[in-house]
Amino acid sequence: MRTILDFLNDLDAQGHNVYAALEAADGAGLTERPVVWNTRLRSTAGRADMGNRVLELNPKLREEGPEALLSTFLHELAHLIVGPGHGHDYHWSAICRQIGGKASRCHQYESLRSTPRARKHVATCGTCGFELMKAKRLTQGRTYRHPRCGGTYVPA
Repeated sequence: MRTILDFLNDLDAQGHNVYAALEAADGAGLTERPVVWNTRLRSTAGRADMGNRVLELNPKLREEGPEALLSTFLHELAHLIVGPGHGHDYHWSAICRQIGGKASRCHQYESLRSTPRARKHVATCGTCGFELMKAKRLTQGRTYRHPRCGGTYVPA
């Protein structure tokens, strides 16, 4: 299993200036914590698992190139350094910039764009006949009302 130190050394060998990140990770006792490629991530670029202190990255980031990988890695490392309860607040933002990351919250990576789910479940309003297309099935035993006419939806 690769560690944060291994990952930073690889980035350094590629010519990226990661000294500040290495120093901050070492100061927080994170250099031996693992970095894993999480195949379950779909549209999320990375994730900081605070409970296990593990940095998770989406394997599709490799398609986006080294800058996207570096940016996401530093973003998630900043989360591990500041610890739980900070989210994207001022403290996290300051640490992220200090270690060389971009203190932005969202990405625009093409390979991680979410694709809309197929809307294959249909429910019809019993009053006006409006058809509601849903990706998920309506919950059994629950009443769904059409907001315009107040009629009840009936699963087709």
